[in-house]
Amino acid sequence: ALSSSFAHYDPHNPHQARWALWNTALRMFSAHPATGVGPGGYLRLFTAYHPGPLDNEFAWGSAHNLYLHQLAERGLLGALALLLLCAVFLARAMRAVRAEADTRALWAAGAVAVLLAMSLTETSFQNEQFSTLFLLIWAWGTVSLR
Repeated sequence: ALSSSFAHYDPHNPHQARWALWNTALRMFSAHPATGVGPGGYLRLFTAYHPGPLDNEFAWGSAHNLYLHQLAERGLLGALALLLLCAVFLARAMRAVRAEADTRALWAAGAVAVLLAMSLTETSFQNEQFSTLFLLIWAWGTVSLR
Protein backbone atom coordinates (compact mmCIF):
# COMPACT_ATOMS: atom_id res chain seq x y z
CA ALA A 1 0.00 0.00 0.00
CA LEU A 2 1.04 3.60 -0.52
CA SER A 3 1.19 4.48 3.16
CA SER A 4 3.34 1.44 3.82
CA SER A 5 5.87 2.28 1.10
CA PHE A 6 5.76 5.95 2.05
CA ALA A 7 6.66 5.34 5.68
CA HIS A 8 9.24 2.58 5.30
CA TYR A 9 12.29 2.93 3.14
CA ASP A 10 13.62 -0.22 1.52
CA PRO A 11 17.29 0.44 0.64
CA HIS A 12 17.13 -2.20 -2.10
CA ASN A 13 14.31 -0.42 -3.92
CA PRO A 14 15.71 2.51 -5.95
CA HIS A 15 12.23 3.96 -6.50
CA GLN A 16 11.65 4.66 -2.83
CA ALA A 17 14.31 7.32 -2.17
CA ARG A 18 11.92 10.19 -2.81
CA TRP A 19 9.31 8.59 -0.55
CA ALA A 20 11.89 8.59 2.26
CA LEU A 21 12.85 12.22 1.55
CA TRP A 22 9.21 13.29 1.53
CA ASN A 23 8.45 11.32 4.67
CA THR A 24 11.41 13.00 6.39
CA ALA A 25 10.06 16.43 5.39
CA LEU A 26 6.61 15.57 6.70
CA ARG A 27 8.04 14.38 10.00
CA MET A 28 10.06 17.59 10.36
CA PHE A 29 6.90 19.60 9.66
CA SER A 30 4.90 17.53 12.15
CA ALA A 31 7.48 18.27 14.83
CA HIS A 32 7.64 22.02 14.00
CA PRO A 33 4.37 22.97 12.22
CA ALA A 34 4.40 26.71 12.85
CA THR A 35 7.97 27.69 12.03
CA GLY A 36 9.54 24.59 10.49
CA VAL A 37 13.11 23.60 11.27
CA GLY A 38 14.52 26.81 9.77
CA PRO A 39 16.33 27.58 6.52
CA GLY A 40 18.97 24.92 5.93
CA GLY A 41 17.41 22.80 8.66
CA TYR A 42 16.49 19.97 6.33
CA LEU A 43 20.18 19.27 5.71
CA ARG A 44 21.23 20.03 9.28
CA LEU A 45 18.61 17.76 10.86
CA PHE A 46 18.25 15.09 8.19
CA THR A 47 20.11 12.40 10.13
CA ALA A 48 17.96 13.03 13.21
CA TYR A 49 14.82 12.28 11.19
CA HIS A 50 16.28 9.62 8.89
CA PRO A 51 19.10 7.74 10.59
CA GLY A 52 21.21 5.69 8.24
CA PRO A 53 22.14 6.15 4.60
CA LEU A 54 19.72 6.87 1.79
CA ASP A 55 21.16 5.98 -1.60
CA ASN A 56 24.61 5.88 0.03
CA GLU A 57 24.24 9.46 1.38
CA PHE A 58 23.86 10.25 5.06
CA ALA A 59 22.65 13.84 4.79
CA TRP A 60 20.33 15.28 2.17
CA GLY A 61 19.80 19.00 1.72
CA SER A 62 16.61 18.75 -0.30
CA ALA A 63 13.29 16.99 0.11
CA HIS A 64 13.03 16.83 -3.71
CA ASN A 65 9.61 18.44 -3.44
CA LEU A 66 9.48 22.23 -3.13
CA TYR A 67 6.15 22.25 -1.29
CA LEU A 68 7.19 19.65 1.32
CA HIS A 69 10.63 21.25 1.64
CA GLN A 70 9.00 24.58 2.48
CA LEU A 71 6.72 22.90 5.01
CA ALA A 72 9.72 21.27 6.66
CA GLU A 73 11.99 24.33 6.75
CA ARG A 74 9.55 27.23 7.08
CA GLY A 75 6.41 25.66 8.50
CA LEU A 76 2.84 26.38 7.58
CA LEU A 77 3.34 30.14 7.17
CA GLY A 78 6.27 29.62 4.80
CA ALA A 79 4.34 27.07 2.76
CA LEU A 80 1.35 29.42 2.54
CA ALA A 81 3.66 32.22 1.39
CA LEU A 82 5.03 29.91 -1.33
CA LEU A 83 1.51 28.97 -2.44
CA LEU A 84 0.55 32.66 -2.55
CA LEU A 85 3.62 33.39 -4.70
CA CYS A 86 2.72 30.51 -7.04
CA ALA A 87 -0.88 31.80 -7.22
CA VAL A 88 0.41 35.25 -8.23
CA PHE A 89 2.64 33.72 -10.92
CA LEU A 90 -0.29 31.70 -12.27
CA ALA A 91 -2.84 34.54 -12.09
CA ARG A 92 -0.56 37.01 -13.90
CA ALA A 93 0.28 34.47 -16.61
CA MET A 94 -3.37 33.58 -17.13
CA ARG A 95 -4.31 37.27 -17.28
CA ALA A 96 -1.66 37.78 -19.98
CA VAL A 97 -3.01 34.81 -21.95
CA ARG A 98 -6.59 36.08 -21.69
CA ALA A 99 -5.55 39.59 -22.74
CA GLU A 100 -3.65 38.41 -25.79
CA ALA A 101 -2.68 34.79 -26.35
CA ASP A 102 0.55 35.70 -28.06
CA THR A 103 3.86 33.86 -27.91
CA ARG A 104 5.10 35.77 -24.87
CA ALA A 105 1.99 35.09 -22.80
CA LEU A 106 1.98 31.41 -23.74
CA TRP A 107 5.65 31.12 -22.76
CA ALA A 108 4.84 32.69 -19.38
CA ALA A 109 1.94 30.30 -18.81
CA GLY A 110 4.07 27.35 -19.87
CA ALA A 111 6.86 28.41 -17.51
CA VAL A 112 4.41 28.54 -14.60
CA ALA A 113 3.04 25.10 -15.50
CA VAL A 114 6.59 23.73 -15.57
CA LEU A 115 7.42 25.35 -12.22
CA LEU A 116 4.31 23.96 -10.52
CA ALA A 117 4.75 20.46 -11.92
CA MET A 118 8.52 20.27 -11.51
CA SER A 119 8.20 21.40 -7.89
CA LEU A 120 6.47 18.12 -7.08
CA THR A 121 9.74 16.23 -7.51
CA GLU A 122 12.42 18.92 -7.19
CA THR A 123 13.20 22.10 -5.30
CA SER A 124 14.10 23.77 -8.58
CA PHE A 125 12.98 27.27 -7.60
CA GLN A 126 15.81 27.28 -5.05
CA ASN A 127 18.31 26.88 -7.90
CA GLU A 128 19.56 30.25 -9.17
CA GLN A 129 19.83 29.19 -12.81
CA PHE A 130 16.29 27.81 -12.91
CA SER A 131 14.68 30.62 -10.91
CA THR A 132 16.44 33.34 -12.93
CA LEU A 133 15.37 31.78 -16.24
CA PHE A 134 11.83 31.22 -14.96
CA LEU A 135 11.48 34.79 -13.68
CA LEU A 136 12.88 36.19 -16.94
CA ILE A 137 10.40 34.22 -19.07
CA TRP A 138 7.51 34.96 -16.71
CA ALA A 139 8.25 38.70 -16.57
CA TRP A 140 8.76 38.90 -20.34
CA GLY A 141 5.47 37.14 -20.93
CA THR A 142 3.37 39.03 -18.41
CA VAL A 143 4.59 42.60 -18.85
CA SER A 144 2.31 44.85 -20.85
CA LEU A 145 4.12 46.48 -23.75
CA ARG A 146 1.28 48.88 -24.48
